[in-house]
Formats: sequence, C-alpha cells, structure tokens
Amino acid sequence: MQRKVAGLVAVSALVFLGFRDSPSQGKAEAIPFDVAAAKVHFIPVDVAAGYTRHFRETRDALHAQHPGMKARLAMEQSESFNRDAIAALLNAKDVSGNPAAGVRIYQGLDAAGQTRLVRCPTTRVAMTSSRSSRRQGTRS
Repeated sequence: MQRKVAGLVAVSALVFLGFRDSPSQGKAEAIPFDVAAAKVHFIPVDVAAGYTRHFRETRDALHAQHPGMKARLAMEQSESFNRDAIAALLNAKDVSGNPAAGVRIYQGLDAAGQTRLVRCPTTRVAMTSSRSSRRQGTRS
C-alpha cells in the first residue's frame, strides 16, 4: 500500500507537469522549471492510468469486503490544488531563509473520516534523503 501511495504522488507530479503547456487563465505566466529535475517524477500516461485504475479497484474491493470501512476511511479518487496553493508552498522558506526545494504530500484523515492530501514544503536535504531511501526500498 505504501508503494501505491508513492505511485500516486508520482502520478500527481506527472499530471500537474503535463498541463504546463496548457493555455493560462488570466495573466498567469508559465512557471519556469528544470526539466531534468522534473523528469525523475515523470511516468508514462498509461502507467498513471493503470495506477489510478488499480487504486479504484482496490478501494472498491476493500469497501465491499469491509462495509464499515467506507464510513470510517473515505478514500476519494483525487483532490485538486490551485496554482496559487502550489506557488505558496514553493515560495515558503525554512527557518534559515532557504527556499523550499519541493513539496512533500502526506496522506491525512479528517474528523469525518475523509482522506486528505496534506502538502508541505520540503528542503533540499529532505528531497535528497527521500530519493536515497526510495532507491533502498524504504519509505521516508
């Protein structure tokens, strides 16, 4: 299940970056980014579709096997965040004044049992340790 969550995070990166060439609404400008750095999070669209399909199938099977689970742990297919919310995270600075190096997304559960994606800015050190732990098959 932990690997599935990591996959969904990668899917969110793919989907988010996949829209980078879409027409902007209003006067929003393109956000510059390092293609090489972003590529570590890219996955093919068919893989992303497979991940999300597998998630829905697994969730629905769990709900069928454990009817009370849906009420206590409502796992939605997706959650959206606007451009400004992402920009605010990336503009955040740590206590030393260093800008965020990325965004970490955690699974959360609100009081009503609804799953929530909790976004937090992360430092370059955290990004590096997260990548090395994934290579070693552990989770950060």
